[in-house]
Amino acid sequence: MANKVREDLLRIRTIKYKHTSATTKDTIYILGGRPMLAVNSEGANTSNIYVIAGLIEYAKTSAQAWTAGQAIFWDAVNSVFTTTPGGNTYAGVAAEDAANPSSAGFVVLLPFADDINSLMKKASATAINTSGAGTYSAANIVNRVILRDPNGADRTDTTATAAEIVAAVVNPAVGACFILAVRNTADADGEIITVAGGANVTLTGYAKIARGNVGLFLVVLTNVTASSETVTIYRLGEADMAGVGLGYDTAGKLRIKTGYTPTHIAVFAGTSAAENDVDATVVITVTGALATDVASVVLRAAANDVYIKKAVLTSNTLTVTLSGNGGSGTEVDYVVFRAVA
Repeated sequence: MANKVREDLLRIRTIKYKHTSATTKDTIYILGGRPMLAVNSEGANTSNIYVIAGLIEYAKTSAQAWTAGQAIFWDAVNSVFTTTPGGNTYAGVAAEDAANPSSAGFVVLLPFADDINSLMKKASATAINTSGAGTYSAANIVNRVILRDPNGADRTDTTATAAEIVAAVVNPAVGACFILAVRNTADADGEIITVAGGANVTLTGYAKIARGNVGLFLVVLTNVTASSETVTIYRLGEADMAGVGLGYDTAGKLRIKTGYTPTHIAVFAGTSAAENDVDATVVITVTGALATDVASVVLRAAANDVYIKKAVLTSNTLTVTLSGNGGSGTEVDYVVFRAVA
């Protein structure tokens, strides 16, 4: 069956372009990353008309069955349209069913404004409660929301392979990316999820997700060539905060890192007894406090609109000066810090 445009069934859109090589009528060329059909045969650097949108009948992979509306790709190696995305170029959708085997099929070439990309589809959540190591399938990942119940213990879950992820993306291209959210729905502390990359998937950043937390990941296609697919998954918004001496413990909780020495530590904390302040001063006995310690104070309550002006530590005493009389029920919260020897 000859390749041709079906103008009678669907309005077509065309462009005029001077290709650097000679072009042949009814042949597909890639222009601007898009498969287009040459209307005429022209020499190199000569204007030709190309169909960029519309219904065409063209050679297909014979050993494939097509379903109307299915995503269709251009296989430049074999010069046929196919339903296989890996290493091929997105073209449009099947206009009608095609049998296996069959030599040709009807394809609706889609213009740029009508491009259908699975990365833009609505997200849908997948619940996983495997008692043991779990696997995030390619479908789970491209659907972009995973609700994971570790089911009683820490779990290490592995993503699909890079080849599987690329195959699940419509119109895969290097640099294409999307957000994946993994929520830990555990019902007890200590049930930590660790995400690991499958074959040819590189996971960069902090991989643990504690109970009740959501891990946000950026999934990036880094190679979409068939048999050479690679994917990098970046953790977003959460990391080992080495610069400020913080890190995550084995329970996934943020702690001061082992081996990190702070400049000061909290040695006393409390709330002053409620009083009827009439002299704009709250004096708090802090047994053991030193004049060289540092105090942080917050006004907890006061009848009048006042604020803290200063806080002074002397031996065993913290004196807080207010901007005015606090009045009935005045209270001050305090923390006393001491330099680490």
